[in-house]
Amino acid sequence: MKINPTEIAIRFLEQYYSIAQVEKPVLKNGIWIVEVTVASPVRKKFQVKIDAKTGYIVGY
Repeated sequence: MKINPTEIAIRFLEQYYSIAQVEKPVLKNGIWIVEVTVASPVRKKFQVKIDAKTGYIVGY
């Protein structure tokens, strides 16, 4: 199974926020880290952490 960490992070956060910007994902110790800036109502940054093997979100 090929994991697309950017798509997972966007789909998760767009349930609650408007996405303003997504940074390139970084793989560290088997965890993808995707930095996402949201814009509702003010800009805020999230680091969505995704397990590289399962595709499950392990933190944000």
